[in-house]
Amino acid sequence: MLDAYAAVESDPDDEELNIDEIADEIARMLSRVGSKHAGRESTTRDMLEDMLLSLLVKRRSKVNWRDMLRRVLLDKFRRAKKTTWKKLSRRLPYLMPGYYREMWHDYPEIYLLLDVSGSVVSDEAVLDQFLAELMAIADLVKAKLRVVLWDTEVREVIDPAGRSPQELAQEIKRRALLYGGGTVIDPALRYYIENGGGRSALIILSDGYWNNYDKTLFAVAAAKALQAIYCYTGREHRELEQHGWITIPLTDV
Repeated sequence: MLDAYAAVESDPDDEELNIDEIADEIARMLSRVGSKHAGRESTTRDMLEDMLLSLLVKRRSKVNWRDMLRRVLLDKFRRAKKTTWKKLSRRLPYLMPGYYREMWHDYPEIYLLLDVSGSVVSDEAVLDQFLAELMAIADLVKAKLRVVLWDTEVREVIDPAGRSPQELAQEIKRRALLYGGGTVIDPALRYYIENGGGRSALIILSDGYWNNYDKTLFAVAAAKALQAIYCYTGREHRELEQHGWITIPLTDV
């Protein structure tokens, strides 16, 4: 289960807990989790883990973004398993037949929608550290990482295989110099909706300075993805959480 509390440091300056507010928040979480799992074959464990994840998101300001990104992605990929029939073992006949869980045969995918229009690609620390963390996670879960470069449109898709995070960051910076700038998120979301697999994770890395975006696209993309995460260095766009997104600020790079 997600060890949500292990990543959250206690704060002596926290305000006194209000029982009514806690009850209201639990009720809202139960409603959100219930709606999310409606019609699915979800276990009580699955729903409790989603509730703990919600608590972790609530305390995001006290959690290192690397820890949060790893917890969110690794938990989802770990739970993305299928149940198959287990035959009677000839070597161990005392084990009864039953169901067991195994990883899917196809490798998962991670789509990184990388905003190359502004401060993200110009901040060497942000880009280098984020790519290093995400590439390490992809390697750990044997995921295919696809880096989608976008500004006002999708410019190109990079396969980072064979590159170090630093080499990939330098290549992205060089290519970003050729683009026109501006920030329109909708084409990147449409690209994922049209091309992303149902077992893929979707991550946006941006400074968040875009306007007039289609909220429906965010909702459709989140519904299709195994997990949808918005990582930001500027505007937080907390409204995305209403459409199934987890938002993670990169505040300690």
